[in-house]
Amino acid sequence: MKINCINNYNPNFKAKFIKNTTILKKDNNGEYKNTKVSIAEIDFKNYRDIRSLRNITNNWSNEYEKKYTYGMDYSTIIQNYVEMEKGYRENHCNGTVNNQFFIMTNQNSDFDNLRPQNALALAQIRTIDDSFVKLEYLQVNPKYKFEPNKERQIKHIGTNFLHDLTEIIPKPVELFSNNVAKPFYIKTGYKEDSFNKFTL
Repeated sequence: MKINCINNYNPNFKAKFIKNTTILKKDNNGEYKNTKVSIAEIDFKNYRDIRSLRNITNNWSNEYEKKYTYGMDYSTIIQNYVEMEKGYRENHCNGTVNNQFFIMTNQNSDFDNLRPQNALALAQIRTIDDSFVKLEYLQVNPKYKFEPNKERQIKHIGTNFLHDLTEIIPKPVELFSNNVAKPFYIKTGYKEDSFNKFTL
C-alpha cells in the first residue's frame, strides 16, 4: 500500500469518527454501568487536532509523574509522531509506511473540536506494505489506569479500545510489550511469540 503523498492528501479538518463503543463507569450508587464513548482517528494535518493533542499530553504527563514511579507515559511519543507525519509524507511520497493515530473519548459529537478533558486513551498503528501491522503505542489516561487493589471510576478503557482497534485494522497485528503490560495483552488475546513480542 503506497501512502498518500501530502499533496494528494485531503484532510477532514477534524478528527474522523470511527465508531461508538462502551466502557464501564461507576454511577452514583457505586455500580458499574455501560457508558457510550467514541473512537476517532486524529488528522495529522488538522491544527485543531494537534493543539488538542498537545494539551492532552501535557495533562497526562503531569498526571503520570504525580502517580507513578515506574514505566512511562507514551502519549508524548504519540504526539511527536503525529507532528512528524506531515513532514514524513512530504519527503516519502513513494513510501509504504502508514501511521494512523486514534483517540478514545467520552465526547460523542463535535469531533472538529476534540476536548482534552474528555480523552480516555490514545494509540498509534503502523502499517508497512499492507503485510505488517504493528501497534506502536497505546496509552490510557493515567487518571484511569489500572492499579491493583484500587477502585476506579472508569474501567475497561484499554481492553475495549484495543479490542475495537483490532477490528478496525488488518491482521495479523504485532506489538512489543514491557513486563508490566504483558498480562494485559495476554488477557486480550495476544500470543507471546518471543521475548516481549506478541501477535494477534
